[in-house]
Amino acid sequence: MNFAHISDTHIRVTPMEPTPGFPAEKLTDRGPKLRALLQNIKNQTQTPDMILITGDLVHEGHAEDYRHLKTLLDEETGDTPYYITLGNHDRHAAFWEGFMDQPGKNTPYYYSATQDGIRIIGLDTSPEDGCLIGELDQEQLTFLKTELKTTTPKGSIIIMRHPIDCIFESFASHMVKNGPEFFDIIKNSDARLVLTGHTHFTSFNASGNILFSTASGSAFGMDISSSKTISFTDSSTYLTGRMTNSKAFVGQVEMTREETTLFSLDAHILLNMMTAH
Repeated sequence: MNFAHISDTHIRVTPMEPTPGFPAEKLTDRGPKLRALLQNIKNQTQTPDMILITGDLVHEGHAEDYRHLKTLLDEETGDTPYYITLGNHDRHAAFWEGFMDQPGKNTPYYYSATQDGIRIIGLDTSPEDGCLIGELDQEQLTFLKTELKTTTPKGSIIIMRHPIDCIFESFASHMVKNGPEFFDIIKNSDARLVLTGHTHFTSFNASGNILFSTASGSAFGMDISSSKTISFTDSSTYLTGRMTNSKAFVGQVEMTREETTLFSLDAHILLNMMTAH
């Protein structure tokens, strides 16, 4: 089974809302980049059987943005199923209205689906709007525990916004706060992959039989390796993956070969901004 993993699409068609200390005006509409990325996916040698998208679907969470994104995804993915999760930039009421056509609903978005013998579990690590630091509420943890009591023929893939850990210790405190509780639930289950985003920096780690894979952004990348500055780059990437009965493979595809720095922020200031939320 082949899949493509996209994260941080940050689509918008509505005006950008100002954020003090953050030059959001430099992040123009990412729709054309997402279209080009999805077209690239269709032309891969290993055509994906599914597409998985891990949050920050739109940049500021207006219903009109979600309607635009759904139209774009439906047009570009064709017959390939796609599965999504929400991120800290997403807004629940606007998502339910614009993407799901269910106005008036304002709850976390999580679910389980099965395709070709593989179970996809989507979780919402920003159960309240704007949660920059990830968290899984008890309702979702109970759902996950119940779901994983049964096994599926080819195992489970869990998709969610925030990783439970990070390659850089300076960012580790901004991941899923109750990550250990989450891991205790999945460690002896049929979960084989946990796919996340949020850092705009690709990284991988493994624990037991589970591969944890974090994708950079399709909208833009971030160089978080420096202790002094964090650079936002005009890059576009996604991950391509393959699962067999005994192995899981994940690799990065770069859409732009030369990264152009859009702007840089003081690392300590940005981390403090995140903590304040």
